[in-house]
Amino acid sequence: MIECPECGRSTDDSTLACAECGALLHRDELKALFQTYKTAEIAKNWARCVKLLEECLNLVPENSKQHFQFKTRLKKAVHLFNNQPVLPDESKLESSDDARFSQASFTEVERKLERTFAVFAENDSILKKAFHGVTAKLALALPSSYFGTPLSRC
Repeated sequence: MIECPECGRSTDDSTLACAECGALLHRDELKALFQTYKTAEIAKNWARCVKLLEECLNLVPENSKQHFQFKTRLKKAVHLFNNQPVLPDESKLESSDDARFSQASFTEVERKLERTFAVFAENDSILKKAFHGVTAKLALALPSSYFGTPLSRC
């Protein structure tokens, strides 16, 4: 028999919520599981998140708002778990030369990306200067009444 933490009524062990007041009977266990889930979520350990949320679902009634919330979180965790990139098994690498090659390739790709971003930044700066130059010339060419207020007040 479990005693309700809210009203004190004794209830069968298999009951999830108090029949008298509706309080969740396993709330301390739920709080501990949910805290562990939050830690696993921060660590992006989606397999652990899925397991913990399934345990939480078993401790709340199906028609409760908590069940809906846990179910929603579970769907998200399952999605994230299924879309995780699979890391290569290091034991299957043929030699340390393969590892150096992949690291060298990664470094080269990194350098190319840095150069590409530098070119984009430079072009962005050039475009901004050109735009400001054109708008300044346009503002001087148009009569001040075109803008609604004299340019000296802007």
